Amino acid sequence: MCAVVFIDIVEYSKKPVARQLVIKNRFNTIVGKGLENVAATDRIILDTGDGAALCFLGDPEDALFVTNSIRNDFATETEVPELKVRIGINLGPVKVMRDLNGNPNIVGDGINVAQRVMSFAQTNQILVSRSYYEVVSRLTQEYSQLFRFIGAREDKHVREHELYEVAVGGSAPEEPVAVVVAADEPAAPPKSAAPEPKIQPQPAPAPTPAPALTPAPAVVQSKRMSTGLIVGITAAVCIAIVLAAAIMSSKHDESDDSKKLFKKHEVISKGDNEAVVSPKKKARDGESGRTVAPEAPQSGVFVNGRQLTMQEVQQHQAIYNAPVQPGRYWYDPTSGLYGFWGREAIGYIRTGHTYGRAPANASNGNTGIYLNGRHLNSIEVTTWQGLFRQVIQPGSYWLDGNSGNVGVEGNPTPTGNVLAAIQAARGYR
Repeated sequence: MCAVVFIDIVEYSKKPVARQLVIKNRFNTIVGKGLENVAATDRIILDTGDGAALCFLGDPEDALFVTNSIRNDFATETEVPELKVRIGINLGPVKVMRDLNGNPNIVGDGINVAQRVMSFAQTNQILVSRSYYEVVSRLTQEYSQLFRFIGAREDKHVREHELYEVAVGGSAPEEPVAVVVAADEPAAPPKSAAPEPKIQPQPAPAPTPAPALTPAPAVVQSKRMSTGLIVGITAAVCIAIVLAAAIMSSKHDESDDSKKLFKKHEVISKGDNEAVVSPKKKARDGESGRTVAPEAPQSGVFVNGRQLTMQEVQQHQAIYNAPVQPGRYWYDPTSGLYGFWGREAIGYIRTGHTYGRAPANASNGNTGIYLNGRHLNSIEVTTWQGLFRQVIQPGSYWLDGNSGNVGVEGNPTPTGNVLAAIQAARGYR
């Protein structure tokens, strides 16, 4: 996992070759100056012809510092005034390899997405992917104020990217107008419109009367933090893991109206659509005139692709003393981890519930790393790597939710313990 910065020189290919040489030399000088404070072992530089790809293998916030410095230099450039750039940043998985000349090179989704993110940027604009925003915005309050959500954009491969803009000069720009555009064309400035609220990552469910612990916020003592200290913040979001105790609980206390929900209506599942009918209303058969009894109420709670029965939902609510909100979730009975369908883990409950096994695609995994058969996505892998302070290689791993032990699939010997890692990350003894 690394932060990849993709920089493109605007309209470079339209210049005469002689002018391209002047522009590229000046480009190299500015980029080289911006990288002076980044150790050579923590970066890989790829020349893309009309720009460069900068791969930061150390602290992900290094990419933010460098690109802000570079962007400012390009914006105030007078020696070669036509030198303008657009910049994209992504945090994702890559593989380091050697190119034909024996020099370090990288391949993988991390650099591919960085290029796509860059393609949506305007001149002298920095855009970042959601995965990069999710990590860096939680390092300090000051960092979080540098970003604003500008909308979801669709690239030429019909892949959607949620984009955030990095503010110029360290202050957050005006509120965004969310739009969706196609392909790799640079987005035109949005027309004046009423601002939409910023979209924030989905938080873990709020604690309920069930015995749940909410992680205390990490104290940041310096502006720059090492990757290891990301744990104290990021783990509080994705890996509430061993510290949460209520699955799918609501954010508010159950009201009188919600208590009467299933007494007043029947919810009949029809795929992704639902119809609500009164239990007192009986259907009539037009031909025979028979009275047809109403169908039994449906819970609207889907776990691992199966809709739970009303009895299962009621049993679950009795165990955790918390209401269960209708929706689609996944649950791993071996680890106790759970989350919203298509997303990373947001909490932990008891192991062994008979809701079935979490499918491999439950979290829209894209990293080649599997945990108890579930394919992890890049956000969750970033959190795990920060928690254990090491790079996790692609492969299959197991996690025992009762002991906290983790290991390599097929080998019963543990290679680590989640409980111990969380305690160490938070300075407990």
